[in-house]
Amino acid sequence: YRSEGSRGIKPIYSVNSENTFFQVKDKIVKTNINIEEDTESSDFLTGFFGKKQLAGYLQQYISTFNDSNSPFTVLHIKIYNFKSNPLETSVKNTGKAISESIRILQDIPFRTGKDNFYIIIPGKDTSLALKTGERIFSNNQNTNQLYIGLCEYKTGMDEKQILTHLDNTILKLIPTPGISYFNIVSGNYIQQSLS
Repeated sequence: YRSEGSRGIKPIYSVNSENTFFQVKDKIVKTNINIEEDTESSDFLTGFFGKKQLAGYLQQYISTFNDSNSPFTVLHIKIYNFKSNPLETSVKNTGKAISESIRILQDIPFRTGKDNFYIIIPGKDTSLALKTGERIFSNNQNTNQLYIGLCEYKTGMDEKQILTHLDNTILKLIPTPGISYFNIVSGNYIQQSLS
């Protein structure tokens, strides 16, 4: 302890002893994170939410829609063909492009696997969410590897149906990168022309 006047008479400050082994060990473990697998709860590389949170948020927004009829759209981003860049660089670049393209504190980004990103865009229908997709596409340095799909929520869908439609929008794009969306009126998958 420190004492008044360094005489050792009256302690005025004390410091609890603490074992910092686990704190240091956790920091070491985080630097060795497996970027292909460790996105269950949150993503170390981007700071985005992980797989568990995506399912919970989707259920929450479905419930909110059913109560208030407030639209929301989910955007899926997939990166393919990591030939010229290491995976970690592509993930960081995509995370940066997403962060620069979304509304802070409103749109909610997730990373659910090595090359899969999702964004829940509350209060926006497909036409408005497409603008976000276009910004992400143009802000990303690896547009030759970026596939973006959108699905607006429609009454009666559950989270699995939303994710299935998003997967299908990506599959409709392959092998050409770009943006496509599920049209909730016609039930068709439509490729967005990029200017």
